[in-house]
Amino acid sequence: MGRQTTNTVWLGMAVVVGLAGVRAVADVVVLQSPSGSTVRVTGTVLDYTGQTVRVRTPTGLERSYPSDQVVGVEADRLPDHRQADTLLAAGKVQQASDLYRQAIAQEKRRWVRRRLLVQLIWCDQALGRIESAATRFLALLASDPETPDFGAIPLAWQPSEQVPRRQAEAWLARTDTPAAMLLAASHLLSSDRRPVALQTLRRLAQDTDRRVALLAEAQTWRTELFRATPQQAEAWARRVEAMPPQLRAGPYWLVGQAWAQAGRHDDAALALMRVPVLYPESRRLAAMALLAAAESLAADGQTKAARRLFREVIDHAGDLASSRQARQYLQQATSSDSSPPQRDLP
Repeated sequence: MGRQTTNTVWLGMAVVVGLAGVRAVADVVVLQSPSGSTVRVTGTVLDYTGQTVRVRTPTGLERSYPSDQVVGVEADRLPDHRQADTLLAAGKVQQASDLYRQAIAQEKRRWVRRRLLVQLIWCDQALGRIESAATRFLALLASDPETPDFGAIPLAWQPSEQVPRRQAEAWLARTDTPAAMLLAASHLLSSDRRPVALQTLRRLAQDTDRRVALLAEAQTWRTELFRATPQQAEAWARRVEAMPPQLRAGPYWLVGQAWAQAGRHDDAALALMRVPVLYPESRRLAAMALLAAAESLAADGQTKAARRLFREVIDHAGDLASSRQARQYLQQATSSDSSPPQRDLP
């Protein structure tokens, strides 16, 4: 059915229905039947988690449906919520973040508060506020252990994405929360605590939570990138395709890096481009992947295509470091026919 993530389709205006003379806002849950057709259930969404969506119908009955059957939910938004979504779509992340915080303080519906929390997590990551993103993610997980937005976990996928040592150590000590330990290990992997981080990741790769296990396994690949072969890259690529779609963004990044290390730059660009195309909400990682794809195309001699991607990074990455690096590469390309310098591997 495609990638399970925030399957909420918001209506700009309330849908008003009459029920025993009372006017109420109607939500619409769109479900996919086993035959592939869709069914629309109208009522009031009482809760929406990674397991079920509960709806009170206009007749007052409460019905529950498995979340994996949900195609989308149409519901009204508060004004601040609507404006924040518009600002985020326009790339104004800080302004959007401010309004999402206002909206979450006003919002009474618990399930909508979780949707707002996810948006704040993505904003924090785009703004480089990884500690805040992680704190919010762990709060989301506590509210909905089966959240369909587990892919929003702010893991480190390259050495520069680190948090203060004290914070990572605090997460590592939360042995009752595998996701917190996963966060810690990913951010300690490029520090002098690498042996502990790697040991933790290998242990988490056997966790009963499949989401934690798969991402922990992928994180261990970071230690093998420097010697990646075409065979290794191909094996990782197959492994990623077997993962739930919501978890693939970071692993696609690593597969692209592996192909580049193995000298297969065209394959690298294809893997890397999946991140901005399929996971645009992960703005920082998407920009990094788009930049790396441009580098791979340049290394493969596809200069025109590379320059087009460099310009796309500049147009869409805003104030992210990837945009500044793309400008630098284009300036270098203007004065020289040499390929862009290679950056350190994760």
